Amino acid sequence: MERLKPASSLRRKITLGYVIIGGLIMALATVAFLELHQMETRIRTVSGITDFLNAILELRRYEKNFFLYDQESDWESNHDWLNRAEEVFFNNIINMNGVVERRAELIRHMALYRQLMGFQYQTWSQPAATRVTRKDQVRQAGK
Repeated sequence: MERLKPASSLRRKITLGYVIIGGLIMALATVAFLELHQMETRIRTVSGITDFLNAILELRRYEKNFFLYDQESDWESNHDWLNRAEEVFFNNIINMNGVVERRAELIRHMALYRQLMGFQYQTWSQPAATRVTRKDQVRQAGK
């Protein structure tokens, strides 16, 4: 029987080099994947916040126009943007850090704003003094 020849030292070194290089490539790929995943999460978070703030800005713009010009189309646009803001809030923002502690308060404020704007719309044919008082309540609730 022939004895098995031990692998040469050079062969072992080359194989070990390939294994180490392969391991380093896998480690770098894993780190890059985790960084990209974390970056994607941050971008989605910022995008959700931006969408919510844009909806709020549009909502307030139509609120202002409604109070200035008393047009039904401005109230309807305000209502549409309020729906959009709530949708973004409940889909993207409600479980974010920093929001969880104030979630009930934010939901209550949005419901109060919706109620006051709806009430304002129902009474827009009333005297101006009554509307000014309600307008201040709506603006305070919207802050």
